[in-house]
Amino acid sequence: MKKKDNSKKLDIPSKNKPVRLFYTIAIDCVIQKPSGKACSDDEWYKEECENLATDLEEKLPDFGSVVFTHYERYSPGRQFFTVHFDVSKLHVFDNEDFFIPRGSYWGFKVRARALLSVDRLIQSRLYESLCCDYQLSQLSFKFATSRVFEIEMHFEGEIVVEHEFTPDEIREAGSVSEALEQFFDEVVSGYPDRFELTPPDNVSRRRADNKYTFSVYTRRTFSFRENEFDGGDFTRIGREGSEADSEIQIDTTVEAHNSCVSSIKDELKYIDDEVYLPDDSDVVSSDIGYVDHSDDYSWSDELLPLYKK
Repeated sequence: MKKKDNSKKLDIPSKNKPVRLFYTIAIDCVIQKPSGKACSDDEWYKEECENLATDLEEKLPDFGSVVFTHYERYSPGRQFFTVHFDVSKLHVFDNEDFFIPRGSYWGFKVRARALLSVDRLIQSRLYESLCCDYQLSQLSFKFATSRVFEIEMHFEGEIVVEHEFTPDEIREAGSVSEALEQFFDEVVSGYPDRFELTPPDNVSRRRADNKYTFSVYTRRTFSFRENEFDGGDFTRIGREGSEADSEIQIDTTVEAHNSCVSSIKDELKYIDDEVYLPDDSDVVSSDIGYVDHSDDYSWSDELLPLYKK
């Protein structure tokens, strides 16, 4: 489920703003279907158009994914086609290139001069990259967006707590197994609810080394901007947030991903130092890492309409 949430008040102060600009490309070409192919003409033509999209991506390594949208055939029985594609390019606008409209509590607009300058540069690069190998019949700006995606990420790890049970503890609890259960409950309850701890399974006796391993799980929602994705579906999807028939692949940059993981690791380490544990107990080690992400996400577009309709 993909939800657009424009009610969220986004933080505006920033030295720059990442904006993804989308373009339409149309290429005139010849597509011939070999005789004897079992598939329909339409299936064959679409497959060839997808192959052409792959070829275009190789010619445009600095752009986002190239997406085949549709084709037009000049007349039945002829092999001349116009094939249409969408492609995007990320640009980070400096502080002087955008402004916050008066009375707006979220969002920004790019100054017309800056936008037109970048648009001309991108169209020029597209043309120069493709004109020698393809017959371009259309190259035009489609729209721009500066999205913020809220994505829930899941983390799992282990916490090792050392504790030596005394005869008094066992006597007060009634038995070794009850003392262990009480100890496990105290450790679990000592951590904040956002970290879910699971005690060791099937432990009815004390460990020889007095060390007990707890599983830990947490899920957090992180915000990612246009410049924090490294290829994949997020460079090709448009204003609706996703392609209708595609499973979204989250391909964040290494830096953005590592920043999320580091923040969780640092938080757990801080809690390990501050958490209330049973007497004579110590956290001897802890670690947590990224597992996966939720299929659900929400998103907002910071870029306000460029022109009034």
